[in-house]
Order: sequence, then structure tokens, then C-alpha cells
Amino acid sequence: ALLSNLVKVCIMGQSVFRDPPAQTRYGPRQTAFKIDVYQGWVNSVFVLFWFTQFVLLPSFKFNKKNVLRQLYVFFSIYVLWSVFISVLSGSWSTDEISSRVLYKPYSADEIHAKVGVHIGLRGVNITLIGEPKEQTLSHNETEHIDYNEGFYWSRREGENREWDQGRFGFGIFSGSVNQQFRKGQFRGQPWPVQAVSEWFTVDGERIRWGRWYRVAGYYTFILIWSCVPLWVIVNVTLALKPFIGGIWLSILGLNLIVAVGLYKN
Repeated sequence: ALLSNLVKVCIMGQSVFRDPPAQTRYGPRQTAFKIDVYQGWVNSVFVLFWFTQFVLLPSFKFNKKNVLRQLYVFFSIYVLWSVFISVLSGSWSTDEISSRVLYKPYSADEIHAKVGVHIGLRGVNITLIGEPKEQTLSHNETEHIDYNEGFYWSRREGENREWDQGRFGFGIFSGSVNQQFRKGQFRGQPWPVQAVSEWFTVDGERIRWGRWYRVAGYYTFILIWSCVPLWVIVNVTLALKPFIGGIWLSILGLNLIVAVGLYKN
């Protein structure tokens, strides 16, 4: 009896001051991701490593040998972190512009927003952020304008053909970016996102932005990933012969410089 009375009181509390009396219902709010999920995981893991090293610092004797050893540990973790972040980063080439643009296809509504392009090794992210984010359109409709759409050439849904250019067009044998672009059209992506992403689907004459960024990302991706086994070799050789370890460390750094130069050229 006590339990049933408590349930009735809870139900009355939910319906009080409401017309008609019913539970509160909130509309859907889609939040745009500001950071790559894998990049967030990598940052979390390496922050945990650094925090563990800081916690263990008071347990060491502060002499020259131990200080140098701890500095090397911090530097080694930083090098490996920079390799992973370089692979996962979506900011190898970025640009943005603020303008008044059309909001939706087949609509005359215009918004003032900032359109950003963030190109990484694995794909491109296109952002559309309203200024302000809450804007009133025609028919007194208020919309929250905050979009982040990703188009990846490093993977293809349901198939194992990664980094594949694909055929011209938007069919089942076309490239990954082309297929994602067509799906975005069916989903009703905002017009500025479609207008920018369309440039990466064209592959003819001198307009081959998608192909150029895909090829540059592919070879840079391989070069940077090759730094992981080099990092293992550096740590092993530094523990055995520091001079040889220094040579391998220089090779690792040269490999990163070549990767950056290859992407920029």
C-alpha cells in the first residue's frame, strides 16, 4: 500500500502545473562532434600515462641519472603521442569563412554562418556554425545551426577497398566520398556543406582535389605509421647503446619531416 501511494504521488508530481497533464517531452537535439573519437581515446590514454609518471615522481631519488631517465620517458611518450595524433588529426589543411549563405536546398532562407573545411589524412570535415547558432527562418521557425559532416576516403562501408578512388559518378562502384556525398543529399544536409563537399567528388580536367588529397594522405599515412616500429627500435637501442639509439632517433625525425614535405608538395 505504501509503495502504491508513493507511485501515485510521483505521477501527480509529474502532471502538476501542466496543461494538458503529461510527462515532459523534449525535441531531438543533434550535437556536432568537435573532435575525432579515436583522437579523443588516444589523448585520454597518453594523458593517463603522463599522469602516472607524475604520480610516481616522488618515489624516485632526485639525482642526475634518475632525472635524465624520467625526462627521456616523458620525451619518448610525447614522440609516440605525436605520431598517433598526426595520423588521426583532421587539421592538416584548414580554412574557414564567414558569410551569408543559403541554408537548405529548394528554400530561399539565408543564414549568417561560418563555413569551415578541415582536411586530414583520412578525409575531410566540413563545419557549418551559425552566427548566432539560434536563428529564425521563414514561417518563424527557429533552428539550431551547428553541423560537422565528415567525408572519408580511407574507408568504404561494407567493403575492404580502403583508399580506393573508385569510378566516376555516384554509383555502387564510385569512390567513398562520392557515395557519402549522395547519401548526404538524401539525408538533407545543409546547402553550404553540400556545395563544399561537391568539390571533392569531381575528378576531371584540372579539378581533382579529392584525388590529390587522397593520394597525399595515403602515402603520408604510411610514412607516419612506419614511425611506430622505428620508435620501438629507438627505445631498445637507447637502452643498449645510446649512440646507436640517437642515430635511430634521427632517422625517425627525418621520416616525419619527409612525411610532412610529401603531403605539402
